[in-house]
Amino acid sequence: MCSKLASSVNYDINTNTQLFDQLTAKDVPPMLLILDRKNDPTTPLLFPWTYQSMIHEILGISNNTVDLSQAPNASEELATVILNETQDQFYKESMYKNFGELSESLKKFVETYKAKTKTNSNINTIQDMKYFLENYPEFKKISLNLSKHMMLSSEIDRHINEQRLWEIGEFEQAMASTSDNSSHSAHLTELTSLQPNKKIA
Repeated sequence: MCSKLASSVNYDINTNTQLFDQLTAKDVPPMLLILDRKNDPTTPLLFPWTYQSMIHEILGISNNTVDLSQAPNASEELATVILNETQDQFYKESMYKNFGELSESLKKFVETYKAKTKTNSNINTIQDMKYFLENYPEFKKISLNLSKHMMLSSEIDRHINEQRLWEIGEFEQAMASTSDNSSHSAHLTELTSLQPNKKIA
């Protein structure tokens, strides 16, 4: 299957050479690695803990859009949010970070925002007013972006606690790294008690 897919992709690349005309001799040629996941049955069963993966797994991403209309305390402005790493620097830097690292990144984002807005809190001169008006759209954009990521992370955290995902993740990791059959049985029993409505094969 991998070989057939690789041949098909290679054929499309060779018949659509204009897609790769912009590459120069100095550029590193792109590499597409195709893996057969049938040789790795464990990884797809583990809950993902990176920011982008958690948003997709818990809240759902469709066409770079996340629907937060059902979230408690979601404002009209944040009922639907766009996630695009080309336009959102924070998302670009945080999308592959784990949830623990994300908290640190959000803290730095808040501190940066505070520092930027504080410099313009005292508007005394015409120069200060001019500077503030020139940068106001940028401040508003940063504020909305910060609110968006605070909302997303708080929603993820709410679902983690409601669904007991920390405990479930711990059991999944233990199951994946233990080869003892008796341990597996004990883990499955405990995992079933954590998620009584989930069918486990």
